[in-house]
Amino acid sequence: MGRRRESKVDKSPFKLRRRKLADGRESLFIDHAVNGKHEYKFLKLYLLPETSEKARRENARTIRKAEEIIIEKTNAFIRQKSGTSENRDRSTVLLRDFIDILIAHHKERGKNTYKEFVSVRKNLECFRPGARLCDVDKNFCIDFRDWLLSHCSERTGKPLAKRTAFGYFWLLGNILANAFRMEYIRNNPWMLLESTDKMTEPPATRGFLTLEEVAMLESTPYKRENIRNAFLFCCFSGLRISDLLNLRWNNISDCGDKLSVSFVMRKTSKPVSIPLPSKASGYPLF
Repeated sequence: MGRRRESKVDKSPFKLRRRKLADGRESLFIDHAVNGKHEYKFLKLYLLPETSEKARRENARTIRKAEEIIIEKTNAFIRQKSGTSENRDRSTVLLRDFIDILIAHHKERGKNTYKEFVSVRKNLECFRPGARLCDVDKNFCIDFRDWLLSHCSERTGKPLAKRTAFGYFWLLGNILANAFRMEYIRNNPWMLLESTDKMTEPPATRGFLTLEEVAMLESTPYKRENIRNAFLFCCFSGLRISDLLNLRWNNISDCGDKLSVSFVMRKTSKPVSIPLPSKASGYPLF
């Protein structure tokens, strides 16, 4: 006869043992070594003295049942070990690499917001080079907040605008929320921040051109007329630059003696229709 192949039970960390009872039966139990100590689980399964063929068949069925229990426990043990290893490996991914995953997701969905993640990745890498997801805790978030408020731009040499710093800080919260949702981390450290730990949004200060300044722009020659025309078109129509970039000829229609533009706002995803003032229609864009 050939050599018996090892079964999954033979390789299992759970070993089937027997204990002799006073009445001649043998009690089956599982022996599992954990950190050098043995844990025992009695299965309430018993082997009979093999005095007959019927007893031998009964014992064979009992052994199979015990082995099925061991196989089930072994599979659960492997799944648990695999899951623990996966979570550990995923949480040790570099922060910049995880942000790259988010950037790829945003690009796949055609969202320009990926550019914001590119910027915050650069700043996070400047703040704490080589940081891993598991390194990000409450203190990391607070230190990043303080760093943003004191950091000077490499390009301008000036401190970051407060609104820019505010955006980068809250993007870190978005990154951690995604890491938690995607099961890269088990706990979201952002949830440990108190309201006083978070950066508050600075008041909005919007600049605007006066009518005199717009008139001056109209009369000032510029080497790239298409750029000036696009800007003036936005001034007179009220369109955002993001909506202007997506504008096509079929978005413009003739309504009697006036033109109107119909499109879906990129920011709100709402359809709008705007009558074009004569001033706006006087600046060709194409």
